[in-house]
Order: sequence, then structure tokens, then C-alpha cells
Amino acid sequence: MCVIVYSFKGKKEKVENIKRMWDSNPDGVGFAYKDNQKIIVKKGFMKLDEFLNFYKEFKEGVEHVIHFRLASAGSVSPILTHPFTIDRIQIPPLTAYKSNAVLFHNGNIDYYPLLIHILPALTKEQRKNLFSLNFSDTYILSLYIAIFQVPNILEHLKSKFLLFRVSKSKIYGLWEEEGDFYYSNTYWKPRRYFFTTRSNYYDPLFSTKKDDKE
Repeated sequence: MCVIVYSFKGKKEKVENIKRMWDSNPDGVGFAYKDNQKIIVKKGFMKLDEFLNFYKEFKEGVEHVIHFRLASAGSVSPILTHPFTIDRIQIPPLTAYKSNAVLFHNGNIDYYPLLIHILPALTKEQRKNLFSLNFSDTYILSLYIAIFQVPNILEHLKSKFLLFRVSKSKIYGLWEEEGDFYYSNTYWKPRRYFFTTRSNYYDPLFSTKKDDKE
């Protein structure tokens, strides 16, 4: 499923929420923030403690994004954590770099048609390097956007994206806004379940109603 956290005002996410998102999406964390007219990317955190130690030192008040990956296409690998740059061709993807615009994704897309289109635009060496990777759908999409400079393709794909740019960033799809954050989903949150006793509904955590059998 994956989950993206967009801190559009620079507020830091709670550690307890980070742990819950990791538990649901444990295949690596990627991070990006704005600094001096550049997007700074640091990704490939494959252990929770590693990311928490990094995030602890990150200063409050800086617009940033966190991506928790649950691999559905491609291998579990540091280089396939998000985001991916879209301002240039990057084969293989790097885990630390600067960019003008990067792509975060939550969902799945059919990347094969995109792959067919980008191959003629690549050099022989680039194609060789690409096929040496166990690439993901989002990575192929990022290459397509970088080559043809068509970020508007995101408007036509049924998925959730964040185009994180030096200029105004943009989200695609249905997100949930809570306080100073946008979340691509909230499946990682604890759920309250309601049970029934005969015809009456109640919440076992908050109701004082007793079962009729008692």
C-alpha cells in the first residue's frame, strides 16, 4: 500500500505515528525536504531506528515529505525507496541527491507501456543498466516524466502522487488532511471495531453496557 506524509508547514511527525506507519509499510523509508531552492533527498532507510535517529536531528519548520514503502512492484531495496527525481535521467536511482522536482507515489500502475516508450530515448549503456535493476513501476514512471517532461501525465493515472518541487508542489488523488499534514492514506492508524449483542451496537472500549448474558 505505502503511505506518504506531506508536512506542508514543516511540523515534525510524531514518533508513535512513524512507528505505526513503519509497521504497516516496512520495506524502507525515503525522505525529502526543501533547502536553498533545492529539493534534498535522503532515502534508503531500511531500519526504523536508522530513520528515527536521522529524523530526530532534522529541524522543525522545514517543509518535508516522508514515504514508507510496502513493495508491490520491484524488489525490497534502498534504491527503490521513494522519491525519484524527474528533472533528469538517473540510472540507477541514487539514495542521496539534490533535485528541482521529485516524485512520490502511493498505489500501483501499469508501467509496461511507459517502459516501451522510454527505451528508444535511452542510450545502449542506459538500457543495459536499467535492465540490470529489478525496477519498480514508480521508477519507470519517473524516467518517463524526466525524458518527455510531461508531469501532467499524473492527472490521468488512477493513483496517489506528490510532485514535490522547489516551486509549488502538487498532490494528485484523494488525500486526507489532518492538521499540518497530508496523508496519502490512514490505514496505518489503530481502528475501533464495534460488536453487537443481539440488536444493540456498542464499542467495548467506551461503552458501559453489559452483555445480556451476564
